[in-house]
Amino acid sequence: MERAWADHRANPVPSPAPDQPREIASYPWGSRNRYSCLVPVNVLALSALLASLVTLAIGASVLLRDRTRRTYTSFAAFTFMVSAYHLCSFVAMATQSPLAQWLALWPAATIPPTALAFFREFIAQPSIGGPRRPPRVTLAWTVAAYVALLYSAIVHPIHDQL
Repeated sequence: MERAWADHRANPVPSPAPDQPREIASYPWGSRNRYSCLVPVNVLALSALLASLVTLAIGASVLLRDRTRRTYTSFAAFTFMVSAYHLCSFVAMATQSPLAQWLALWPAATIPPTALAFFREFIAQPSIGGPRRPPRVTLAWTVAAYVALLYSAIVHPIHDQL
């Protein structure tokens, strides 16, 4: 540690040329300190990435616990869809690409049916005593959302106006 301080004192940061600002002359990459980057970082994009990783870890831990119970597998599918949505949102915010924004809507359209599947399995557990119900209307609404997404890609881009 003492050697690092001695090296720093022996080689101080060079003073800037008269026509250059201090930040640019201090560091060759033009930043105020050596730990910052030149690309502006979007806080919303980083929080979407963090949410994606945390949700993925929760879903994986539930899936690794017991894969034979339908409640666990449906909850894992729900968390994987939420994680995929946050990951696609991160990519869309980081790249500012219209295609990435459109692709982020696919997991968003898949979240409601997976959530309903999880809640149906959770309520139909024998300890609660509810009957098992098939997904009737949920599948129709999901197909309608997918058709709307395809329509927005082919005919009229409605995803830019949302």
